[in-house]
Amino acid sequence: LHTGHGRYAFHHNIHTFIPVAEFGKTHPEYFPMQGGKRLIVSTSAGPGPCISNPDVLRIVIEKCRAFFDKNPDAAAISLGMTDGGWCECPQCRAMDGPSIEVNGARSPRSARYYRFLNPVAEAVARSHPGRSIGVLGYAGAEYPPEGFDVARNIIPYLCFSRANWYNPEARARDLKATEAWISRVDRIGVYEYLYGAPYSVPRLYSGRLAEFLADRR
Repeated sequence: LHTGHGRYAFHHNIHTFIPVAEFGKTHPEYFPMQGGKRLIVSTSAGPGPCISNPDVLRIVIEKCRAFFDKNPDAAAISLGMTDGGWCECPQCRAMDGPSIEVNGARSPRSARYYRFLNPVAEAVARSHPGRSIGVLGYAGAEYPPEGFDVARNIIPYLCFSRANWYNPEARARDLKATEAWISRVDRIGVYEYLYGAPYSVPRLYSGRLAEFLADRR
């Protein structure tokens, strides 16, 4: 279980592997489709790249390996999804799995995400043993996918706030997701919402957070 920001990268980053400046004019098929049109965007606020495209997978693997070659002391590289949704092309939709209930809604995105991440993580494990892929348990990928394994060197950072543990249902959902992940990967991360733009005063719920961490070290 990891709670810090310093060692493992995990935040919104997948868009940086397919930048508009590099591929926008020559390979629009690398970019997300929404509403039947390719959006030539590369931003954490927009939809992520077309991860069903085999060239996108190849490029991401190559850039991950190049990153670890250049940064031999780095423990992880982030492939965290963007904040702006997913590609809607038929090939990406075909990677989706059964809908999993996530915070009262249902999402098939976890299967898509990990079908893409697994070969990246496995390639990195072969070329750079001991290195990890940091990701976000977020945006429909809060729970592990059903029906196939997750590469052990993927670190999902679970984006739940223990401030919500006053609600027994929220607490139960959080623990369900945490327990589901613990046996699937070598380590998990915790992303907390203690401070930032939405909060004019930092939120202090150290008792709830300590309760969560106590049994999961």
